Amino acid sequence: MLSVSMDSYDAIVIGAGHNGLVCANYLARKKLRVLVIEKRGVVGGACITEELWPNVKVSTAAYVCSLLDKEIIDDLNLQKHGFRFLVREPPSFTPFLNGKYLFLHNDLEKSRKEIAKFSKRDAENYGNYESSITKLAETIEPLLKQTPPKNMYGMLKFGLKNRKLLNSLTELMDFASLSVKDFLDRWFESEELKATLATDGIIGSFASPSTPGTAYVLLHHVMGNIAGRGKWGYLEGGMGSITNALAKSAEELGVRIKTNSSVEKILIEDGKAIGVATKDGQTYRAKRIVSNAEPKLTFLNLVGEEHLSEDFLQKVRNYKTEAASFKINLLLNGLPNFDVYPTKENKIGPHHMGTIHICEDFEYMERAFDDAKYGRASANPVVEMCIPSSVDKTLAPAGMYVASCFVQYTPYKLINSDWESEKERFVDRVISTIKKYAPNMEDVIENKHALSPIDLETEYSLTGGNIFHGDMTLNQLFLFRFNYRTPIKNLYLCGSGTHPGGGVTGLPGYNAAKEILG
Repeated sequence: MLSVSMDSYDAIVIGAGHNGLVCANYLARKKLRVLVIEKRGVVGGACITEELWPNVKVSTAAYVCSLLDKEIIDDLNLQKHGFRFLVREPPSFTPFLNGKYLFLHNDLEKSRKEIAKFSKRDAENYGNYESSITKLAETIEPLLKQTPPKNMYGMLKFGLKNRKLLNSLTELMDFASLSVKDFLDRWFESEELKATLATDGIIGSFASPSTPGTAYVLLHHVMGNIAGRGKWGYLEGGMGSITNALAKSAEELGVRIKTNSSVEKILIEDGKAIGVATKDGQTYRAKRIVSNAEPKLTFLNLVGEEHLSEDFLQKVRNYKTEAASFKINLLLNGLPNFDVYPTKENKIGPHHMGTIHICEDFEYMERAFDDAKYGRASANPVVEMCIPSSVDKTLAPAGMYVASCFVQYTPYKLINSDWESEKERFVDRVISTIKKYAPNMEDVIENKHALSPIDLETEYSLTGGNIFHGDMTLNQLFLFRFNYRTPIKNLYLCGSGTHPGGGVTGLPGYNAAKEILG
């Protein structure tokens, strides 16, 4: 039997991930009475810090920060609530089995010196490449805070508002249709440099470097500007520092956050959303319902097909969400010692500071994708490993280190097997892959925690294990992504399945709040 809460709200937000909390904050700033309902015992969604082992803080899912919008940080006074951005220098290290290595630095001249070891021509071009990427990012940036047009009248208004953008339309359309391989081939000849840069075009996607549209995914990853364009860093205390700060800000504004409560149904009457029912038998009513859940989960599970037109249901069913990502969190009692850049035992080196890329060249990456394309986890996976405790000493006790490995490619559906059978074997394969570069890797591992695509779906409500709430391909971007307003009156979306897509930006939540208030 349902128990109806006596409370009613101006808005109920489903899911206390970062976008849900951003949306709740902006609604509360306009004096709306807001309830946020979260199925887990903690806020944060996939942007979270968890104590997996005693006195050890781990960013279990999202693991680095760059894209969170500056206006959101300032508007919500997140620094007051514990937001501390930590710059990584150098931000990138790639070892190679041929005995070479590549650092990329925050300083352009230092990066050029490193690149010159592989190609003098590429070293000369690198500054122009960064300028070009920055120009593209600055051209697109104004679009990130705009609601995509829905009809011809909207297109006309959009065109008049963005006349400067129209001047670059041909260049942007060309770029958006390119693979990251084709784009980087235009600039560079060194396979080592191109492979390092290309990881930003495939990370989180079921796509190879030669898949059209992956050039935009690379651009999406350099849009952040917290500490300079495209510079990624850590958050003191882990990624949960963002969502904890957002929650504190929201509560200060009067938002009620209810954890350990899973929404089972969005209640619809006469074509309008009027409330939610939770699995523990409670119902809550509100003038507006805002879902931070992935669109398929929202419409097919929480709303129900009976409330939607066949045309809209077809769009929902066709929306691509199956990804190929795997996350491994490690507790280390020592640091990996790389053959190409050896250090004394347990001495933190520059190569431990940023992202460590395991990807030899484009062929290596393509072969890794080929395995996944045919339903197998990569025999030689692409790995991005970070050791945030090398910069943030609050994460682990002295002498211990936290490491995370974001790994490509692991298909959601395996041929002739399943993730319950394959999970531990794949973790061993990833560690064996890193061992080829850092022979002591296995010896320094104290504890392991892994998230397969199935785990990402069940633990963090990421349908298909997709960290972006849906592929970031041209046919699922901007006006082709889901709108903040839905076909159900008073029901809105505020998650990464809306424009401008995935990553810890906060912008879907920000834009949704504007649309609701507008």
